Amino acid sequence: INSDLLFFIFHHLRRSQYQCFQAPYLAVAQLAHFADQGLVQACYGPHEMLLFGVKTAIVSMNPADGAFDFVDLNMVLVAFQISYATLVDACLIAGTEYSQTLPFLMQAGGEFSFNKALNAVRQGS
Repeated sequence: INSDLLFFIFHHLRRSQYQCFQAPYLAVAQLAHFADQGLVQACYGPHEMLLFGVKTAIVSMNPADGAFDFVDLNMVLVAFQISYATLVDACLIAGTEYSQTLPFLMQAGGEFSFNKALNAVRQGS
């Protein structure tokens, strides 16, 4: 997110009488802490927020349409039939914004498979 978009979003939310603030350091970890403490109802950021325990991550917004996309942690766990610990492990070896994908997870032709990451974690457990 560039600073212009962030300024616009904050201006719009505040003008609409919503309280909002920006975490000053590693935003994902701080937003997860705020959510855990009940200080925020929703967090906007990357999918990686789920790895910090955020229950619902807003991953995109379209203020013009009043629409947004979100990912729900519990829905992900149920869909893949995995525990939170398994999700974290699979995501870490699959690669995140902060870590590269491990080479053995790449399919022929360079395509990534999250199922390979899940299977690797399940076999290692």
